[in-house]
Amino acid sequence: MENYTKGEVVEESPSSLPFKDLQEGFVHMKVQPSSKLRNILEFSKKAFQDESKKHMVFTGSGHALGKTITCVEIMKRKHKHLHQINKICYKKVEEVWEPKSEDLDKLKVVREIPTIHILLSKDPVDTTELGYQPPGCKNPTWSTEQRRPAKRTQSKPFKKRAPRRNSKPKQEAAQ
Repeated sequence: MENYTKGEVVEESPSSLPFKDLQEGFVHMKVQPSSKLRNILEFSKKAFQDESKKHMVFTGSGHALGKTITCVEIMKRKHKHLHQINKICYKKVEEVWEPKSEDLDKLKVVREIPTIHILLSKDPVDTTELGYQPPGCKNPTWSTEQRRPAKRTQSKPFKKRAPRRNSKPKQEAAQ
């Protein structure tokens, strides 16, 4: 690639969000890799306290996927009765690379970047839609209930250790 310079970059902008029946005036949080978690959460908490705001959509792509999911999980912890719908798709990015010498051709690179859209709703939504999670849905792996300890079985018997040697040498009997 040392013989090319990066030219035009064209990102495919999504025409609409993949959710049906979104109310007007919903909050759309676009999470970037450089976004500060504290700033995103403060803004989204303030916006969701408004009673007229019933839906909030978090969108993140590429390196911001993990941060997007983290924001949603924190919001769900603070607001217990939220319905959630997840949608995963890809965003196309076309890059044109211009040759430095005339004997080379232009290169066109198309990348598909994973993108996640997460809808949080105060009102009930279509439960048959793919990616739906009801309020209070928790993974049993993370439950705080006490579990019975697993029975341990000993696969090999312990070997007897050699007796410990004293760190002080024995004194010989006086003659």
